[in-house]
Amino acid sequence: MPKTNAINNWWTQHQLPLCDKDDKRGLTVFCWQFSGFVCLVFMGLLPWLLDGPVPYWPLYISAYLLLMRSIYLPAVYPVYISWMVIASVLAYTNTKIILLLLYVCLVIPMGLFSKLTKRLTYQKRPQVNEADSFYIKRSREDMRKNHMQDPF
Repeated sequence: MPKTNAINNWWTQHQLPLCDKDDKRGLTVFCWQFSGFVCLVFMGLLPWLLDGPVPYWPLYISAYLLLMRSIYLPAVYPVYISWMVIASVLAYTNTKIILLLLYVCLVIPMGLFSKLTKRLTYQKRPQVNEADSFYIKRSREDMRKNHMQDPF
């Protein structure tokens, strides 16, 4: 059972915040936003990008959500929970992917460029006369008033 416990721990740390089953305002907002999102993506964006016909099945989902919002709001809760599970997993993976791409495409090339052009902003070894410290004693010229306006 430790594997299930690890999955539960991961899930409680990474899940998006959920509203309660009796939270009328939260579920109503979800109904309106999700209905608009489904129609916009599947009836507008995807047919336009893929140059295909406009499907009408997103209208059924929107009609169900908006009708249940008016008649019996707790019927929307299973749709809400299933969407939040999908959204939580997507949020976790997208964050990792985006951060990885930023690191690989931005930070590593900047570091390699700095190393190749000998413009590292740190010292690899302490100065010769101060063998046990990286502290750099600044001269009076470095402390002039416009030094921060013209740092390089």
